[in-house]
Amino acid sequence: RTFTEAQLNEAKAAPKFFTAGKQDSSIINDAADKHAQGITPAALAGLIAKRKAAAAKLAAMQAAREEAERQQALAIALLEAAKAAAEAAEQAEKERRVAAAAAEAEAAKVEAERLAAAAATEMERLRILEEAEAQARAREAEIAAHEEAVRARLVEAMSIEARTWIEAL
Repeated sequence: RTFTEAQLNEAKAAPKFFTAGKQDSSIINDAADKHAQGITPAALAGLIAKRKAAAAKLAAMQAAREEAERQQALAIALLEAAKAAAEAAEQAEKERRVAAAAAEAEAAKVEAERLAAAAATEMERLRILEEAEAQARAREAEIAAHEEAVRARLVEAMSIEARTWIEAL
């Protein structure tokens, strides 16, 4: 019994990865060799079915491997994105702390300038008060000296008048 044209075409259409690297003529020659070895078309059909099953299993394994690789690449990308986000958040927190410290330093500087201005104003006010106090003491001393001089003249005038009265008596 010989192979029909359809059976040879079916053998030729076997999955490429199972017959990887073989030319179409090689597949046909393999089928012819199997025929020469006494393999019946039914046995060849069984072999072809096994090849197709193995090819389907290999394709499924290849697809699973590709999916696993894709999932791994996705996981790596997500991990790197999370790492970059964490670094960005850390950098933002550092920048926020620096900005907060700068704002506090600026506020402290403004407060120090305000206190220095208030202290300078208070010192000026105290200096003016001390000058006014010194002027008031000088004026009091002047008034006291003038009162003393007036008293002395009054005492002298009274003593002159008293002498005049005494002499007149």
